[in-house]
Amino acid sequence: MSDRSLIVPKPALLRLTATAVAVLAVPALLTGCSEKEKTPAEQRRERVERRLLLSFTDEQVDCMLDRFDSQLMAALDRESGLPEGQTLIDYTEAARECVVAEGTATTTSQTSNVPPQTDSTDSTQPQASNPTAEEGATTSAP
Repeated sequence: MSDRSLIVPKPALLRLTATAVAVLAVPALLTGCSEKEKTPAEQRRERVERRLLLSFTDEQVDCMLDRFDSQLMAALDRESGLPEGQTLIDYTEAARECVVAEGTATTTSQTSNVPPQTDSTDSTQPQASNPTAEEGATTSAP
């Protein structure tokens, strides 16, 4: 027997490789499809969590989500804006408790290094006045 009998032609090797990949891919695809679909409440919680993570740390968001009731969660799930009335008060109280709790008063936003703007006029100096016609100013016609 010669060494040439062990050589597999390229087209056959490609078919064999494609078949092996397909056989291995089927279980992976079935595993992905078998994941339990999330309930509307779980989906809402994930959306609210993603929005809160834009402004707060993971620990703060977990703390807030544990305190939110279904009404507040639904209000925060809206496209934009904050809730109003008692719902806003509930949100503010939960956020305050979670951000200030245990010295975790940290958010994910950064402060600016730009100094505050100051008024260019000196308030200790008297301001020049512009008299108007009612105050006795004279105007000349061209």
